[in-house]
Amino acid sequence: MTTPAVQTSTEAVNSLALLGKVSVVLILTILVILACAWMFKRFGQGYSGQQQIPMRVLSVLNVGPKEKVVVVQVDDQRLILGVAPGSVTALSELSPANPEEIQQTRSAPPSPFARLLKSRQEGKSSS
Repeated sequence: MTTPAVQTSTEAVNSLALLGKVSVVLILTILVILACAWMFKRFGQGYSGQQQIPMRVLSVLNVGPKEKVVVVQVDDQRLILGVAPGSVTALSELSPANPEEIQQTRSAPPSPFARLLKSRQEGKSSS
């Protein structure tokens, strides 16, 4: 017959062994998830053997909580796209951008907020 003290210590050892096994399995599971994430990041980017098309988003306008109108430039084409949660629809095609138009949009005067922010930043940097 075993004494209660021996029985309690045996239960404690069994509990610690179970806790150790669960901890090892948890750590291994986390390591497998991290390894899969690393592999996806390393090898899941794009398709090898296919060239990527140069594409840029020129402008985005929110027209609803989840809907947007987007102007995208693909090579020399500019497309107006309607973007919703489940679909992308080509709305129109614009003529190719003239370099003069691009320069005009870049040299537009800054907004009043931008001027105020810049003056505040210059004031702080000079003091």
